[in-house]
Amino acid sequence: MKSVRFFALTVMALAVAAAFGGWVYEGQWGRLGSGDGEFNFPWGVAVAPGGDVYVTEHFGRRVQCFTSTGYFLGKWTAPWPASSVQGVAVAANGNVYVTSGDAQYEAYVGYFTSAGSLLGTWQVRGRVPGAAFGVGVTPAGTVYVAEARDERVSRYTSSGSMLGSWGAKADGLALAPNGNVYVTGWWAQNRVYYYTPTGSLLGSWGSKGSGNGQFDEAHGLAVAPNGYVYVADRYNNRIQYFTPTGSFLGKWGIRGGGEGEFYAPWDVRVSADGKRVYVVESGNHRVQYFRWSDPFVSPASLGRVKALLR
Repeated sequence: MKSVRFFALTVMALAVAAAFGGWVYEGQWGRLGSGDGEFNFPWGVAVAPGGDVYVTEHFGRRVQCFTSTGYFLGKWTAPWPASSVQGVAVAANGNVYVTSGDAQYEAYVGYFTSAGSLLGTWQVRGRVPGAAFGVGVTPAGTVYVAEARDERVSRYTSSGSMLGSWGAKADGLALAPNGNVYVTGWWAQNRVYYYTPTGSLLGSWGSKGSGNGQFDEAHGLAVAPNGYVYVADRYNNRIQYFTPTGSFLGKWGIRGGGEGEFYAPWDVRVSADGKRVYVVESGNHRVQYFRWSDPFVSPASLGRVKALLR
C-alpha cells in the first residue's frame, strides 16, 4: 500500500512540475585550478548581449570569457595592486566593467574591451578600503556600484565621474529593465531591497531562514527581462526567484556536486533573451546553466491525472 501511495505522489509531483514548467539543468564547466576554464573561488558572472559569459575569480584575480555553453575564449588579470576581483557587468556596447578590492586594499572599478584591453579605471574612495562589490550598467551607460563596506550604492558615468549615491547595505547588485536597482548580500541582513534609479526605497523582502522567501546569506542576484528577480541563496545552496515586488515564484537546488546541485552559489545572471540562468558556485568552483522547461501538461490533462490518483 505504501509503495502505491509513493508512486501516486511521485506521479502527482511530476504532473505538477510539468503543468507549471521550471528551470532544468542544461550544462556546466569549470573546476578548481589556475588553467584556462578553471577557477579559484569564482565570484561574479555576467552575460554579454551576444551571449558570451564573463566570470571573475576572487582569489585568481582574473576575468575569463566563454561562449554561452562554456567554450573558453580568453582571459585577463586585474591591473590593480594585489586585491581580489569581484563583480562584473557588460555594457550594451560590449565593454566589460569589473570591481576589485578587499579589506586590505583600495577598491577600483575598471572597464575593458570585450577582449580584455583596459580602457579606463577609477578608484572608489569611500570611508574604508575594499568597498566595491556588485556592479551594473544601464543601457545608457550609467554604472552602479555596491560599495558594501561604505554601506552605499553609487552612480557613475561610463568613465567614472560620480553622479550620486545613497545609503544601502549590500554587496550584490542588479538592474531591472525599468531602471530600478536591486541589492542584497550578507550586509543586507538576508533581505532584498529595491530602489528607484536615484535611490528612493520602493520595498524589500526576506529574512533569515530556509523557508520560501527566506535566505541564509543571500549574495548575488539578477533581474530577468520579464522583471523576475533571481537570488543566489548561498548557505541554503539554492536559487530562488520572485516577482519584481518579492512574491515567491519558485526555487531549485540542494547541497552537492551533482548536476543541478550547488555548493555555495555566489552569483547568478539571466541571459538577454531570458532563456538561460547562469550560476557560479564558489564551493564547487564551476558555472552551471539552466534552461526554462515550458509546461507540457494542460490543465485538463492534469485534472485527469488527479482523477486517476483519487
